[in-house]
This record gives sequence, structure tokens and C-alpha cells, in this order.
Amino acid sequence: MGKRRAGVVLTIFGVVLAIMVGGAVFTLSQQATAANEEESVQAIVVLSRVNERTAIPATAIGVVSAPKSVVPPSALTHVEDAIGKMTLEDMYPGDWVLSDRIADTKGESGRSFTIESGQVIVSFPASDIIQMGAVKTGDYVDVLITFDTTKEQGAAAPGQPANQGQVSPGGTTQLTMQNLRVLNDVGGGEPQAAGSGSTAAPAQAPKQVLFAVSRQDAIVLKQIKDYPGAKLELALRAAGDNRVYSTEAVNMRGLIERFKIQAP
Repeated sequence: MGKRRAGVVLTIFGVVLAIMVGGAVFTLSQQATAANEEESVQAIVVLSRVNERTAIPATAIGVVSAPKSVVPPSALTHVEDAIGKMTLEDMYPGDWVLSDRIADTKGESGRSFTIESGQVIVSFPASDIIQMGAVKTGDYVDVLITFDTTKEQGAAAPGQPANQGQVSPGGTTQLTMQNLRVLNDVGGGEPQAAGSGSTAAPAQAPKQVLFAVSRQDAIVLKQIKDYPGAKLELALRAAGDNRVYSTEAVNMRGLIERFKIQAP
């Protein structure tokens, strides 16, 4: 009798265990089927970097299909909803194009839509580093200037020697405005190698660079480039370096003392 009861118990336990295992297997199979059959949707992604406050070109975005669960709710689904819109932050390849990361310019594409409220765009003379093609759109530069102080006072009074009481010629060099973002296309063209067979002239680097600055900084840049006899140079910054640096002015007398230059 005891053996029969034990056998019944084991049979019932086996049936229950089989039901539980079967239920677990069924649940897992249903989940796997649901995952495989999850609805896919189309969304817009970034194909190439688009800088902050830049109109999105058609070549920089594309359409992909992805499971609905991984696509953000604010992702755009039609390229026409993104082309020409202004980015509010830098966008990188693989990023979703989200409606809250772009702004509608209402079909306008002027440069006034690429700057922040309170800023103005000013032009500044391009220097040698621009002509060499080392600076690209979106790079940041500092402004170096050599002031020729012998020209500050203008013509001498009658009977007085020119530049009376002024410092010796040569001027003083100093770092001025810093971390200015280049807005315009300054790529320039690479010269054709000899024997390349190409007759097309290389694109010319621009003579002016565009910066977006505050109105006060615009006045500073205006004064710098209008200073009589000033010699200007732009220095390219390292990517991601947005610090403000303090430097000492340099003139020829200081160089002679520092490097022990002997007069001939």
C-alpha cells in the first residue's frame, strides 16, 4: 500500500513538473517569436558630422529600418523633415535625428540662422595659415597681432624729428581674441602636381574669414584690423581646447635679452 501511494505521488509530481517545464518553454518561445516579429520602423540617422547651428544637408542624413523599441519617439522618419533645418548641437554619424535637436528656419538658409541671438557675424583678414589650407570650417582660432607702435602718433609736428620719444621700430606682438569659430568655407584648393594633366585651376582660399561674436568683441576685432601698420595672424587651436590663455607681449628688445642676441 505504501509503495502504491508513493508511486502515485511521484506520478503527480512528474505531471506537475512537466506542466511547469512546458509552460516555461511555451512562454520563452512566445517571447522569442515576438522579438523576431517586432515591428520595424524607418527613422533618420546622421551619416556624416553636422556642426552645431548648421543647416542639415541632404548628403549628411539617411533612412534606416530598426526595431520600434530602439527608435526614440522624437526621431524623424522623413528626410524632408530634416533637410535644411538648423542643428542645435553637434551631430555625429549614427545619431538619430531628433525633432528636439533641430530648429525650423522656415525654408531660409542665410547665415543669420546659424548664429545665436545676441551675436553678429564679422569678417576678418585671412592670414597665411588660411592660404595654406590648414584651417577648415568649424575650426577654432586665436588672433595674434603685431602692433607697429612707431605709426601710432602719425606725422611729427613741424621742426620735430619723426617718432620723437617713441619706441624703436618693430612693434609688439600679443595674443588677443581667442577661441573664434570659423564659419565660412576656407578649405582652398590643393595645387595640381606637375604632369597631372589637369587644366582646372585650384579653388582660391578666401581673403576674409567669418566669425560669430558678441557686439563688443566685434568692435574689438574692428579696432585690431584697422590699426595702422598692424600685422595679423591666426593660430589654429587643438580640437576641444576652449580655455582662455594669458600670454606676455613680445617685442624685439625682449627677444634680444632673452636669447642673448649680439648686435653685429
